[in-house]
Amino acid sequence: MSDLAVIRRFARLLIATLRWRLVLVFVLGLVASLTAGIGLVLLVPLLSLIGIDTGGGSTEAFVTVVRGALDSVGVEPSAAVLLSLNAV
Repeated sequence: MSDLAVIRRFARLLIATLRWRLVLVFVLGLVASLTAGIGLVLLVPLLSLIGIDTGGGSTEAFVTVVRGALDSVGVEPSAAVLLSLNAV
């Protein structure tokens, strides 16, 4: 049996067994990938809080909001804090 035939048979069995749950798994995987990407994109402007030049631009409002939130909680911006925020 060729590899392609095995893959097709596996796909048919997977669809027959999981039905709508397979679509749910794909959608949840897509959402997880998108949120991880958004977290990384938002991390770049936040690096300016710890002194890394990120070019400023249209992200300054976001950085100001995060800086204000960290100040109101009493947390000093550091690399560990930014990575922790990104992980959450």
